[in-house]
Amino acid sequence: MARPDPLELPHYDMVSSLFTLDTGTATARHAKGKAGTDSQVRDPIWIAEFLTNSMEKVARKSFSARLAKLRFPGQTFLAWDASQRHPLNYPDGVPQILASTWDGTATILSLATPGQINVGGIPPGFVLLEGDKVGIVEGGIYGLFQVDADCVANGSGNQAIKVLPLVDTRLFSSSGTAVLYRPKAKFSLDKSSVSEDGSYLDTPISFTGYQVLV
Repeated sequence: MARPDPLELPHYDMVSSLFTLDTGTATARHAKGKAGTDSQVRDPIWIAEFLTNSMEKVARKSFSARLAKLRFPGQTFLAWDASQRHPLNYPDGVPQILASTWDGTATILSLATPGQINVGGIPPGFVLLEGDKVGIVEGGIYGLFQVDADCVANGSGNQAIKVLPLVDTRLFSSSGTAVLYRPKAKFSLDKSSVSEDGSYLDTPISFTGYQVLV
């Protein structure tokens, strides 16, 4: 029987994270103090470092078991940035999500402008600030982007969101779904990064994942 893929991380309320964008560029240094030249050598990806809180025995055992599954070749997992549990403008939570009148997703109206996602179907006046994260999900591929400028949805519930990195239109189109609340990315576990003592003592577990865009 095929193993489910991607997997969700259990007990995610007990996890902290640090998401860092690897821009996929290399810099050629020039002599005599001249500025270096950057070139794109690979697709930009997110590198995520995770650290659990101290866990009681049952929760720790469950988390360790899930990490063991992630060691299998090709196995991936989904995660959102636990350091940003809510958009920056809503530290206590988005009112419409708390009221269950909106699920945090949006329709993609256009990706025609490089570095911009035009969306619709969101609460009028919804605010995203520079540093927030948004996502696109299409065909099992999870794109994750950082908001590059503050923006507000207009009275019709449309919003133009400037993002980094640029949206790869080979992977994403207006057929995808935009995710504006706790957007997830798909990761592959760096097996050498896992730190746990093998017991069920009250100790944290740390590990690193590299974004997968397939």
